[in-house]
Amino acid sequence: EEVESFKHMGDIGDVETTYDTVKQLQDKLAEAKRTGELINSREALFGWPVTQYDQIKKLTKTFEPYASLWKVGFDWSTTYPVWMEGPFVEVNRTEVEENTSAWQLSLKKLSISFADKELPEPARAATAFLDKLKAFEELVPLIVQLRNPGLRARHWDAISKKTGLALRPDAAFTLNRAIEMNVTDHHEAIEEVSVIATQEYALETALDKMRREWEPLKLDVAPYKDTGTYVLRAMDDILQLLDDQIVKTQAMRGSPFIGPFEERCTKWEKQLMGMQETFDEWISCQKVWLYLEPIFGSE
Repeated sequence: EEVESFKHMGDIGDVETTYDTVKQLQDKLAEAKRTGELINSREALFGWPVTQYDQIKKLTKTFEPYASLWKVGFDWSTTYPVWMEGPFVEVNRTEVEENTSAWQLSLKKLSISFADKELPEPARAATAFLDKLKAFEELVPLIVQLRNPGLRARHWDAISKKTGLALRPDAAFTLNRAIEMNVTDHHEAIEEVSVIATQEYALETALDKMRREWEPLKLDVAPYKDTGTYVLRAMDDILQLLDDQIVKTQAMRGSPFIGPFEERCTKWEKQLMGMQETFDEWISCQKVWLYLEPIFGSE
């Protein structure tokens, strides 16, 4: 009867109470399953025929779509206020995109399934949640653009200049506040700046990554026989990395988005070229020394 009652639940006004009921029923079904498994284990222990609890399996399967419906509804209803009224600087754009897409996909499937099974109330609830998500979906591109990890102070200045709005998100800034400021009317201008920020962020990230790649590397030097002299060994990986980074850095300098990092990139290229020249001279000198050492070192 409890499972059957969900056929008549279509009001999404009190989703939290409904979801609490869902969790209570899930707990009951899980407990019934555990009890059945315990009885089965004891029946097997005594060599008795194992009782089949098909009704529990049937009820669990029947309840799954209702549980999914109200789980999605609860997740959406509790997350939406956080996105809209919480600090915008804490909104995770990837989470917004992925959850919004996953919830819509789930609700579409549930809506079709309930309609096919002639369950109008659950279908009504699924459609109601879906309508809310579709309305919110219009804000997703704005969230993605304004929560771009590449946005820096210069980009916010550019957005403010293009839109005529004083935009500089802080802990008090919310998505609701952005809507009140009619930020959605400036989608194209914000997107233009966000695209530039993304390209610049890729270059900045690449520069950071190249520097990190050197951190674990060490020059392998070892004493050569009893000469008291040390020689370089196993330089292949270092030289390969050096060559790769020089090529990457030179390519980056040709990017139209290198502007904010041009000085840094030029300095990095000079460091790499200096290292390459030093190693080339070092290895060349070492080769000559290794060739001549047996001659001058012989008694």
